Amino acid sequence: MKTKVSVYSERKGSNPGGNCSITIPHGGTIDAYIKYCLGSRLPKNSPFGDRDQPFRATAQPIYEALTLVLARKMGLLVPEFYVLDNSQVGREVEFEYSPNGERLNESMPYFFVSKLIVPTKVEEPTAKEAALKREKLYRDLLVVSDVSNKAQNYMYAPDLDRMVYLDLGCSFVNAVGGTLLPHTGKQEVPSKRVWRRIQRKIDNYLLEDIDGGTTRLSDLVDISPDTKVPMLNPRCSRSLGDLLNPEEIEETSLIIKANLVNIWKKHKRDPRLCSMMGVSNNT
Repeated sequence: MKTKVSVYSERKGSNPGGNCSITIPHGGTIDAYIKYCLGSRLPKNSPFGDRDQPFRATAQPIYEALTLVLARKMGLLVPEFYVLDNSQVGREVEFEYSPNGERLNESMPYFFVSKLIVPTKVEEPTAKEAALKREKLYRDLLVVSDVSNKAQNYMYAPDLDRMVYLDLGCSFVNAVGGTLLPHTGKQEVPSKRVWRRIQRKIDNYLLEDIDGGTTRLSDLVDISPDTKVPMLNPRCSRSLGDLLNPEEIEETSLIIKANLVNIWKKHKRDPRLCSMMGVSNNT
C-alpha cells in the first residue's frame, strides 16, 4: 500500500503546499499541513571556509524538521511534525486533490508535514506578549526569523501560559516563495580567537529549558550524523547521516555555533544560560 496524500485547500503560506489528509499504511490518518521548496538563490560559497555552500532545496523539509527537533529540546511547543519520504522506490506517495486543492510537485523526494492545528484567538494580549518575550531566548538560539509580526504562525495557550509555534520556519536558511534564501539575521563568521571562546562556552554552559530542566549547550549545537528526525512513512526516526551529506550536517552546526556570538550580546545577563565551570558570560 502507498501513503496517500489528499490535498483539500488552496496554497497556504509563501511556500508551495496546503492543508491535506494523509493516510499511512497501518499508521492511520492525520490532518496536516504539507510544504516543500523548489529552488535556491543561496550564494555558491559557504561562509565557513573555502568550500561550496552545501544546502539543497530538495532537502529543506529535513532542515525544517531538524529545527523543530532542537526547538523541542529547549521546551518550545510545536505541533507533531514529520518528513514525508517520497525518495525511495517502493515507498511512493499517491496524491489526490479536491477541486480547490493546491497541486503539488509530486516528484519532490521529501515533504515537510506538520499536524494541522487551527489557531484560536485568545483575548489575553498582555499574557501573550509576556510569553513571547519570555521565549525569545530560545527562538534566538534557533536562529529563526522573528515571529512577533506573523500572528498566523503562533498562538497563545492560556491554560499553559505558553506559546504554540504553528510555523517556526528553518534555522539554517530561509525558504520564501518556494526558494532557499540566505538567512536574514546578521551573522558574522567568527575569527579563530572568537571560535575558541565559543567552544569553551559550548563545553561549559547549560541552558535552562522552558520547563525548568537543564540541557548541556553542546547537546543543542553539536549536530551530528546521529541526530534523528521523525519520519512519517513509516513512522520512525532516521539519522541525519542517512538523509543529508556530511557537509550539510556540518554547516547546520556551524551556523548555530556562530550565532552564539549574537546570543551572548543579547542575552548575556539571562540566568537561563548558566556556567558549569564559572566561565565568564562575556564573549
